[in-house]
Amino acid sequence: MIGTGVAGFNGDRLDARESELYLPTDIFKYADGRIGVVDYNNYRIRRLESDGTLETVAGNGLHAYATVGAPVLETAFENPISAIATEDGLWIAAEHEGRVLKIDQDEVVEVVAGTGNLGDSGDGGDALLAELTDPTGLAFLDGELYISDRSTERIRRIADGKIEAVADGLSQPQKIAAIRGEIWIADSGNHRIQVWNPEAQELRTEIDAGLDTPWAVVEGPDGSVFIADSRSHTIQQWKDGELSPVVGDGYAGLPLDEPMETDDVRLNYPAGLCWDDETGLWIANMLGNQVLLWKPDSERP
Repeated sequence: MIGTGVAGFNGDRLDARESELYLPTDIFKYADGRIGVVDYNNYRIRRLESDGTLETVAGNGLHAYATVGAPVLETAFENPISAIATEDGLWIAAEHEGRVLKIDQDEVVEVVAGTGNLGDSGDGGDALLAELTDPTGLAFLDGELYISDRSTERIRRIADGKIEAVADGLSQPQKIAAIRGEIWIADSGNHRIQVWNPEAQELRTEIDAGLDTPWAVVEGPDGSVFIADSRSHTIQQWKDGELSPVVGDGYAGLPLDEPMETDDVRLNYPAGLCWDDETGLWIANMLGNQVLLWKPDSERP
């Protein structure tokens, strides 16, 4: 568990359970297995270190557009909402500045998409000259970067520096994930999970019932998929064509102060997910201001 449940920032290098978060919106995994946290309203990216402490790895805590070329700890962020780590760097969806940023190997900030002007333009051209409005999710598939834009309600793809729209007809899409060669989309306003198949160039509905404003989707073990269903305050599992809740009882709850049995846990607007084969399912419990870990074999978060 990461976070006290109190919204705020009380410093770095504290024990993760004693560290304050402020609306964590996403979880991701570094190549070395460490867990990263997108700390939305602290305007920071944090990382769970091997000694159990939490450290800021990007952002100075100020709310402003990121400074291109700045050292990673000296730049502001305009509400980072999603991030993914690759061997090439750290990629960040900066929601309210309409850009996708990258922290490169030299630990400085660069832009990979968006001008910083909020809008919806540039398809077929240079990604750096295109306009985005609310980038909320990122995923890599076959070396190409996919971006969900909540306000323009579509998915865009960057390949060889060019940007294009690939999926329309969505409603406030949030996080996306590359799963089994396709892009899975938390189509929150439509209360369903949609899937973009790049080979067929088609969008299909995978789950069209039983969800209430899904925010995130991630591949789990044994062919399963987990969904952060924000307004039902649950984590749902999709497996063999069936949807079932695995964490949360459907009611918003208070932050946790100790491990609990899954059936007793009450989440509060889960917004991000990360599956790790070694540890389990990490949950960004956004309005609870905590990151929780659910271990399926122990049924404790």
